[in-house]
Amino acid sequence: MSVSAAHRLRWTIGWVAVAVWFMGLAINFGGNALHLLLLLAIIALVYELLAEDRVPS
Repeated sequence: MSVSAAHRLRWTIGWVAVAVWFMGLAINFGGNALHLLLLLAIIALVYELLAEDRVPS
């Protein structure tokens, strides 16, 4: 997997998790377990900020 594809995948996972979290709160679905999606999004986006992109040589 290329570096740019991995970058897009992590951002997509993060933002989809945030969107599903908001929708779940709006329709009152999932209870407290729904907050795990927000945690997943935070982990994915923080990892993206801290991860070093290694260019293959």
